Amino acid sequence: MLLHLAQLAILARVLGADDFGHFAIVSVISALTISIADLGLSSSVVHFDEANEKELRALFWLSMVSSLCWVALVASSSAVAAVVLNKPTLFVNVASGLGVGLLAIVGSLPKARAERALRFRALVQLEIAAQTLGLLCAVSLALNGAGVIALVAGVAAQQFFLTFCLWARLERSAPPGICFDFSLSRRYLRFGLPLTGSRLVNTVGAQCDVYVASLFFSPQQLGEYSVPRSIGLQVQGLINPLMTRLSFPLIASAQSDRSAVSTLYETVLMSTSSINAPAYAFLFFFAEEVSFVLLGNGWSSGSEFLKIFAIWGALRALGNPVGSLLLGVGRPGLALRWDIAVALVMASAVALTVNMGPVVLAQGLVAALAVLYVPLWFFLVMPNTQISLPTYVSVTLWPMLLAVCAGFTSSLLMAWSSNPLGTLLFGGTLMCLLYGCFSAALNKPWVLLMLEMMFGQPRAIEHGRKL
Repeated sequence: MLLHLAQLAILARVLGADDFGHFAIVSVISALTISIADLGLSSSVVHFDEANEKELRALFWLSMVSSLCWVALVASSSAVAAVVLNKPTLFVNVASGLGVGLLAIVGSLPKARAERALRFRALVQLEIAAQTLGLLCAVSLALNGAGVIALVAGVAAQQFFLTFCLWARLERSAPPGICFDFSLSRRYLRFGLPLTGSRLVNTVGAQCDVYVASLFFSPQQLGEYSVPRSIGLQVQGLINPLMTRLSFPLIASAQSDRSAVSTLYETVLMSTSSINAPAYAFLFFFAEEVSFVLLGNGWSSGSEFLKIFAIWGALRALGNPVGSLLLGVGRPGLALRWDIAVALVMASAVALTVNMGPVVLAQGLVAALAVLYVPLWFFLVMPNTQISLPTYVSVTLWPMLLAVCAGFTSSLLMAWSSNPLGTLLFGGTLMCLLYGCFSAALNKPWVLLMLEMMFGQPRAIEHGRKL
């Protein structure tokens, strides 16, 4: 996340908001490709026992065939749409997103095997190296006037390097030889296809605002909307992916013991909520300073969008870990039904607000997520764990209340400062101290969990490993 923010702080001062508007479409298409093009086969490798060599070859080539079919379908459709809508840049943006997504699919199998083996340290090291390379590539091209090409090239270089290293360093081999005996993939497809449907619906629901906004807003408006939105997503990207990677295989190994699943999932919720809460509270209460430091003077509406997307991101982060729960207990079908419902709610919110402008659209997304809070527990968490609604509310919302108190107090105490960077540094430090004190007094289970993680193996994770 820090590398992404550093890249954003540089590129937002070199590139225009319209460049980021074009890149938003690239990001949507690449995310959609990564989510569904491999038919969920990489996740099925994590769920099931170790696959043999023949199965791995069949899985890899089936994912390649399905991905190429997806690329051909979307590319041809976008070419027609570009002609009909008289938007020639549409095809270029879509094609760029497809290329980045296809690079990710090639590396999805070794990545899944590394996650199954809990080789998270090696994965994180490779991802940091890849992000650094992408940062250097994007910044160097942007400084030479490449425009939106700098953003696309940076992401492509990052993904190419990561995919290469996943095969060369983790698998220590080239991609497997050709095998089209897809009968070996049947049990993986039975798990992966419902998951693919769920991911398709989930990605459409999560990204439909950007896609629809690209049709109604100018590239300039889309850039001013999408960049603060991406900052909101990056905040939860600091902890949620790591917890999801860790919890998915552990819950899968403990899926026959509901009590163990409950303990593991409550630990995940406690960790994600307690870490995300102060980050989003900081983003909300210091939005003007964050906008100035990260985006510069050219983004007049940055702070307004940052406040809205701080609330949006916090609500979104609360529901994010449920995916690892449903996959871990082997219920991708339930995940699909839920994601369809969420997509309908989000699409309805977008349809009702997109004509009212970018700000109202963002506020509509916040309202839609707030409506889904209790139903998420009722339909997903309660049937698969022993976590009651009071416990769920306490674990997810109590840290947010403490963070709001810390953020509000810190912003009042720093109101005298006129230096944005100084305000962020001293205000952030003060907020962390206050949040730490509040948590030590009023959120002791999380503090104890953090101490266990620093000085020993957390009990919930150790129990999951034994299972």
